[in-house]
Amino acid sequence: MTTKVKNKIESLCEKYGHYFGLDLHYFVKNSFWLGLGQGFEMLKNFILSIAFTRLLPKEIFGQYSFILAILSIVGIFALPGMKTALMQAIANGRDGTYKKIIKIIFQWSWLGSVFLICLAIYEHSLGHETSTLIFLLLAIIFPFYSISDCYKSFLAGQKKFNQQVFFDFIASLISLILLLATLFLTKELIWIVIVFAGSYTIGRGIFTWFTLNKLTRNRLIDKENIKLGKKLSWINVLNAIACQLDKVLVAALLGYQDLAIYSIAIMLPSSIKTIMDLATSTFAPKLVQLKLHIKDKSLWRHFWTITLLVVVLIIGYEILSPWVFEILYPGYVSALRYSQIIALGFISYGGVLFQLHFQSQKQAKPIATAITINSIIMIVLVFILGYYFGLWGVVLARALSRLISQLIFVEEFMRQK
Repeated sequence: MTTKVKNKIESLCEKYGHYFGLDLHYFVKNSFWLGLGQGFEMLKNFILSIAFTRLLPKEIFGQYSFILAILSIVGIFALPGMKTALMQAIANGRDGTYKKIIKIIFQWSWLGSVFLICLAIYEHSLGHETSTLIFLLLAIIFPFYSISDCYKSFLAGQKKFNQQVFFDFIASLISLILLLATLFLTKELIWIVIVFAGSYTIGRGIFTWFTLNKLTRNRLIDKENIKLGKKLSWINVLNAIACQLDKVLVAALLGYQDLAIYSIAIMLPSSIKTIMDLATSTFAPKLVQLKLHIKDKSLWRHFWTITLLVVVLIIGYEILSPWVFEILYPGYVSALRYSQIIALGFISYGGVLFQLHFQSQKQAKPIATAITINSIIMIVLVFILGYYFGLWGVVLARALSRLISQLIFVEEFMRQK
C-alpha cells in the first residue's frame, strides 16, 4: 500500500512537473523537511512572544525589541548578501567559497562592533548604564554572531535540507529553553539580551564549524559569486535601515510601550511570510540550475499560484486573528487592528520570484534599482506618516511599502522583456 501511494505521488509530481517546468519531486521532498523546520521556528516564536508579553512589562519588552532592531541595522556591516552568494556558489559545486566568505564576513563585522561601541558611548553620555553595558557586550560578540548561521546557506546550496532542519531544530530548542528559563528567573534586560545573543551564537556556531570542517567537498572558490555577494550587501544597506527604521522611530517618538505593541502587531503577520519562504527556500538552489527559457516560461505561473495562496493565508489570518489575540495576547488586544492592516501588505509576495530570477542571473542592477526605490519609499512614508499619524501612520507605511516592494521587482522584470 505504501509503495502504491509513493508511486502515485511520484507520478503526479512528474506529470505536473512538466507543466510547471520544475522538478516537483524535489520540491515535495525538500518542502517537507523545510516545513518541519519552519513549523518549529513559528512555534518557538509564538511561545517566546507569549512569554515576553505575559512575563515582562511592556516597557522592558519594548526596550528588548529596540535593541534587536539596532542589532539588525548593524548587520549591514556583516555583508548579508554574502550568504545568498554562498548558497549559489555551493549549488554550483564551489565549496571552497564557504571558508572564504566566512573570513570576509568576520573581518567586516568588526566595523559593526565599532558602531556598537559608539552607541555605548552615546548611551553612557545620557546616563543609561544598562544600555551602555548591553551595547559593549554586543560589540564583543557581534563578529562571531554574524558568522554563526552560515551553515544554513551552505546546506541549502548542497540541497541537504533535512540536515539543515535538524541543526536548526537543535539550535532553536536550546535557545528557546534558555530564554524561557531566563524570563522566569529575571526581568533584567541585560541578562535576557546576553542569553539571546549567546545561545544564538554558540548554538549555531557549532554547526557552522562542523559543516566547514566535515562537509566541504573541495577547495574551489567562486569569485564571481563573492563579487555578487558584496554588491548585494551594498545594495541592501538602505533596505536594512528602512526595514528597522519604523521600530526605531516608534521608540523615539512614542516610547517603548508603543514599540512593544507594534512588535506584536508585525510579528504575527510575519508568519505568512515564513510559510511562503518555505517555497522560495527550495526554489532558489534549483533556479540557479534551470535554463533561462524555462525560467521565463514558468515564473508567471508560479507568481499567480503564490499570489492565490497568499490571498488564502491573508483571509485566514483576518478571520482567526481576533481569537488569537484574545486568547494568547490579552494585554495586547490593541495591536489587533494594526496587525490586520500589516497582513494585507503581503499580497504582493509572489514578486520575490522575480528577485530570485535576477539573483540567479547575477544581475545586480535591477535588484539595486528595485531595493533602492522601495527603501526610499519606506523611509519617506515612515517619517511622514509616523510624524503626523503616530502608530497608525507607521503601520500604514509598513503595509504600503511591503505591498510596493515586490511589485517593483515585477515591473523591473517586465521592463527587461
